[in-house]
Amino acid sequence: MHSITIQTVLKKYNVIAVTMQPHRCTLKWEEVVEYAFLADFDILHDARQDVSRFPWVSPVAQRAMDLYFKVCCAKEELKCLNIETHQLVTYMRDEDRFLCECEDKLKVLHPSLAYQVLQK
Repeated sequence: MHSITIQTVLKKYNVIAVTMQPHRCTLKWEEVVEYAFLADFDILHDARQDVSRFPWVSPVAQRAMDLYFKVCCAKEELKCLNIETHQLVTYMRDEDRFLCECEDKLKVLHPSLAYQVLQK
């Protein structure tokens, strides 16, 4: 999912880079993939405006932004986990009921098999 988004942004960047005066370097997908940490990849280094003087460029601000987005992702993950937890509990309850029903049916005809089901 993230790679599709990055590829889309990369295509847009390459289109804009060629139209700028002077032309900016275009990038290939393979080059972008080689970067170990995309958060450290500075695609704006070739921009007309010197972004290095903005307050959000400082290492402290970047760490704060990284932490903020990690917290946002963690909150989203918690929502998903709360749903998955309920699904797991429901599955375990239903599985237990199913095994109890199977055990009851097997007690008469196959007591040894019913014992194995009981050992769940």
